[in-house]
Amino acid sequence: MIRAFFFDLDGTLLDTEILWVQAARAFLQAHGVAYTQTEATELIYGHSWRDVYAEMTRRFPQLAIGMDRAGAEMRVFLQRLRAETDVRITGSDRLRLAAHGYCGQCDAHGREAVREVFPGRRGLCAGQAGPGLFSDGRAADAGSAVRLSGV
Repeated sequence: MIRAFFFDLDGTLLDTEILWVQAARAFLQAHGVAYTQTEATELIYGHSWRDVYAEMTRRFPQLAIGMDRAGAEMRVFLQRLRAETDVRITGSDRLRLAAHGYCGQCDAHGREAVREVFPGRRGLCAGQAGPGLFSDGRAADAGSAVRLSGV
């Protein structure tokens, strides 16, 4: 019997990387740096925030304002974009239906993103026992997600 399955949210049900690309371009532009869509895509796709920040400050030393501050500024741009953009991946609704309450998410996305994908679902969220959703920003890998879920 399947008790649960875990998945990475971004790239499975949502594609927020394109928004991060746009947020990075807006951040760079706000700091006087012109960056093409292609350059921003290469900067963002498949890279951690730590790596993105390191590359941005290597190329543009004037952006060395601190990783936390730069991240907070970029998140403002991202939140504006998220408010007006549907980033659900076509066909992900079938996976949401197949999950039928026995699923978990293991990545850095918070509970808000999980609630957006699975509106009204509760359960393994924050380590509660029973079927449902597990979401915890601390669960950066599947092993951690399973341990935190209690499954």
